[in-house]
Amino acid sequence: MKKKIIYDTKVLEFVTSTAEFCRLLENAGKEGSRDEFVKKLSKLLPLIYVQAVLLPETEAQGIVNLPDYVQEDDYRYVQNNVWQLLKADDEYLEMSHDEQMHWSNEPEMKTVSEQLADIYQDLRNFVAVYAQGNEPSMEEALSTVKDNFLVFWGEKAVSVMRPVHDLAWVHPFEENDTDYNTDNND
Repeated sequence: MKKKIIYDTKVLEFVTSTAEFCRLLENAGKEGSRDEFVKKLSKLLPLIYVQAVLLPETEAQGIVNLPDYVQEDDYRYVQNNVWQLLKADDEYLEMSHDEQMHWSNEPEMKTVSEQLADIYQDLRNFVAVYAQGNEPSMEEALSTVKDNFLVFWGEKAVSVMRPVHDLAWVHPFEENDTDYNTDNND
């Protein structure tokens, strides 16, 4: 009997990593320090990216309508958690391109918190479907997350890796730096 693609080792490793990524963002600022957060994020983002590249080829059947588990409030909660940790370091400049792949001459202002919340939304919806254990839905979710990686969140992951790397390893946060006070007493 042939093993179902939804239980492939590469898929299950991706599910595990994405679940950890989602937990990290949901608990940003609630568990551990800012430094621990960005260092863990600097390891999880490239891991998830590589695992998404290695996912087996799938094709959506379109027979299952997947629900959106992440609502606007969930998205804003994650985005705000990350912003509260990063504050002044949330913004970064990125050279962008349009759909025809023409690079702009002007950099665009982006935020780590929004980029991560966008990635979170796709990955959390995927993980939530897997947690339900419905095989047809899992197959559809796998195909959807792979397609969305190719056209949406993969590029966001690449974009946000640079500022995350910088925050984790090049210019790490110093706890005594008053400009980055993350106390909720503001």
